[in-house]
Amino acid sequence: MYYNGAEWEALPSGASEGKATGQVMTTTSTAVYIAYLDWANGEKVTVVKYEKCDIELGVTQVGATLSSNQNDATYQWIDCNAFASIPGETAQSFTASENGTYAVQITVDNCVDTSDCTSIVNVGIDEVTDELSVAVFPNPSQDYVHVSSSERLVSICVYDIMGNKLIQTTDPVLCVSSLPKGIYFLQASSESNETVVSFMK
Repeated sequence: MYYNGAEWEALPSGASEGKATGQVMTTTSTAVYIAYLDWANGEKVTVVKYEKCDIELGVTQVGATLSSNQNDATYQWIDCNAFASIPGETAQSFTASENGTYAVQITVDNCVDTSDCTSIVNVGIDEVTDELSVAVFPNPSQDYVHVSSSERLVSICVYDIMGNKLIQTTDPVLCVSSLPKGIYFLQASSESNETVVSFMK
């Protein structure tokens, strides 16, 4: 129970109760603690702990690949059309094999939240043309990555998971020594085709 200023009420769902002295409100990175004075006993207060979930729910889309903007978490990608988890898709990034709407369930410590659904509509659009085959190595990389392609490339761009363009070049040898560790997307374009591959630093 806690006193709301007029009457005693039951604790809200997910709250926990403890005892403390004084009348305080304390906020930490994961919870809010509110101490309510017990008017029947001035020496006792009821402390209600409200858990807070500070999870970044943004999702970045590059082609048919979705990436959670939340780092250092546990992930489960979800098919929004089927309202079901996608077996085996528990990485920070997910590449759709068919058009649909997808979301990611994110767990950080004891907090769980789910992103909005994102639509993928470009799977299979380029099937009528010859596929552009691109390989990036070494992967994971350190100082340099090499790009090989089945066609002459006219543009090579590197993006972070937030969608920021970090590198744009036509040189198939890219210096990535200044990039922090993480997941990156390389967009390779020829005169007639385009593809996106991911690599790790």
